[in-house]
Amino acid sequence: MTVERRRPRGFNGRRTERAAKDLELADRRRQVAGYVLARVPQREIAALLGVAVSTVNGDVSALREEWRLEAQRDLEDWRAEELAALAADEQSLRARMIQAAENMQLRLQIYDRILKIGERRARLLGLDKPIRVDLTMLVRALAEREGFDPEKAVELAARLVPMMETLALPPGGA
Repeated sequence: MTVERRRPRGFNGRRTERAAKDLELADRRRQVAGYVLARVPQREIAALLGVAVSTVNGDVSALREEWRLEAQRDLEDWRAEELAALAADEQSLRARMIQAAENMQLRLQIYDRILKIGERRARLLGLDKPIRVDLTMLVRALAEREGFDPEKAVELAARLVPMMETLALPPGGA
């Protein structure tokens, strides 16, 4: 009777090599991250780890991108939590406003607070920023439709926009 010896399930020489390289890369990047956080110059990091400066540059770039994405996720999580808290506060205030039907002063204070919540929500969502619109294509199309020289119309519009911006109302109205 012969017994057939098999490799363990999932064992693959190439996969094992790839996994070893991935572990080596992760370990090196951990070391690079420590040196970067300690403000060690990249040339010194390369010498300490016995790798090329270009390898350290690549690791630093990958780490910075990873850190940027992580910070962005953290910011998005915080923003979502803040928006949820604002929604709960607003809902609570609206319920209190209904209960305070007879007290006009209290209703106005609650309404003022609801407006502040709306302003905070707008800032969190980036809705409070001025919007810049490139009107070049619109001006050109309108000029052509009306039979004017499109280039002169665009030139005139480019001179008018800065003048109009100086006449714009300050934030919050008149």
